[in-house]
Amino acid sequence: FNLDIFRPDWEVKSGNYIYSFVNCFDSQSHFIQDWAMFIEIERRMPTWYFRSFGGQCRDGSIGGAQNLAKKIREAKFIWHTKYGGDGYGHIIHNVPAVGRPLIVNKKYYQGKLADDLLIDGVTCLTIDNLSPEQIVKKIEHYSDDYRYLQMCQKAYENFKRVVDFNAEEIKLRNFLANLL
Repeated sequence: FNLDIFRPDWEVKSGNYIYSFVNCFDSQSHFIQDWAMFIEIERRMPTWYFRSFGGQCRDGSIGGAQNLAKKIREAKFIWHTKYGGDGYGHIIHNVPAVGRPLIVNKKYYQGKLADDLLIDGVTCLTIDNLSPEQIVKKIEHYSDDYRYLQMCQKAYENFKRVVDFNAEEIKLRNFLANLL
């Protein structure tokens, strides 16, 4: 994806927005527990704005890379509990590229490509096995301006450390050249 589009904008002030971009998050049976938790946390945090974007989601789709990057920068946290994913996906990589922390179930990504992007309390908030009360407290704790800015910066710095599209291109070219 284009890092000129998916880039931090440190001037953007995030409001109390938590967005999800998991397609069919509210309608697929394998997401039912994660969707229920999203709704429960939304209910417990009435001064926050929760949105679920994506194919067949309640808040509609976001079209185009520019619009998606803008929405990611608009949010304070991105809720990305995507059970059954392969560990590589645009959102789980786009979000730290933009300098925003994720809210995740770490167990969904252990041993997969996104695993190194997810450091609890540093680049993301892991919610594995936490009660709704614990999740709310964790979000509120890391929403403190100082802690939040640190987390945004660390998410971006870690993305740059872990992901190198230029090096990947060279590896792919070498792999393909050796197939002939």
